[in-house]
Amino acid sequence: MSHKNTPSDAYFKSSMQQVDVARDLFRAHLPKALLDKLNLQNLELRSESFIDEDLKKHMVDVLYQTTYDEQAAYVYILTEHQSQAQKILPIRLFKYLLLVMDYHLKHYKTDKPPLVIPLVIYNGKAKYPYSMDWLTLFEDQENLARELYTKPFQLADLTQIEDETLRNHASAGLMMWCLKHARHQKAVQNLETLLNLLDQAEVFKNEAYLLQSIRYMMYNMNSEDTDTFISTVKTHLPQPVAENMMTIAENLKQQGIQQGIQQGIQQGIQEGEVQVLLDLIECKFDVLPDSYRMRVTKADPQSLRTWIRNILKADTLDEVFMGTKH
Repeated sequence: MSHKNTPSDAYFKSSMQQVDVARDLFRAHLPKALLDKLNLQNLELRSESFIDEDLKKHMVDVLYQTTYDEQAAYVYILTEHQSQAQKILPIRLFKYLLLVMDYHLKHYKTDKPPLVIPLVIYNGKAKYPYSMDWLTLFEDQENLARELYTKPFQLADLTQIEDETLRNHASAGLMMWCLKHARHQKAVQNLETLLNLLDQAEVFKNEAYLLQSIRYMMYNMNSEDTDTFISTVKTHLPQPVAENMMTIAENLKQQGIQQGIQQGIQQGIQEGEVQVLLDLIECKFDVLPDSYRMRVTKADPQSLRTWIRNILKADTLDEVFMGTKH
């Protein structure tokens, strides 16, 4: 969606694209502690904008890339010229800062986010009346918000949670156990906790949840373990779920057969191409050194087809494997 730039938009944008103007603005309005290590001599104007499309008629942003203490950094300038001040401006700004960081991580293929220094220019009818700290917007929950959003996030690391602990997580314990063990080859040797979870009343009565969990485990399980899993688990399930489990097992078996057929067909085609190429080479050049023979037998399908085409015009083995003779 396009939007029409106001005179204020155009004037601000064109002015802030003048590096000298931007430099003087930063010197006038950024804290001295930041300026001491912020490289203002090598400011690079970026063309990216991060404002929501529906807000571009009210806001304009400008981004400069530089370094802070010799590490990647940006200065993000946002101007708002709505007649009514917006209380949620700090949240919008915080969102745009995160978008700048995300842009940098993707563009430079790094996992270290840059510092993004914000500067807001407000030009309303009166003094900006609201807090510039987005966490104060939570009002009576501000202290909790600071606890949640300024400290490390809560982590449930399944690699560090013992199965015995999962038994105490009620219905959530079943999901956690399945996620933890679904890809483990020895999952069927460690079913005691699962059986205990299945026997819990709140889990047993939720047949849809049970079926989802069983299906997830079986789809991630080695086919040779499926029978052991079924025979161990089915007596701990409601009858409808146990019956559905058998249907799932049969479907998986059929899918495995079809997949095996397709793989066999593809393998047969490739083996045929290998033999055709070996026969053609021996017919044309009489002998095929072992090094070339090994190269043919280990080749991917595309290489085999290329070499088969090459042999039609090749006078030497090198021309077969290294290029087409013109």
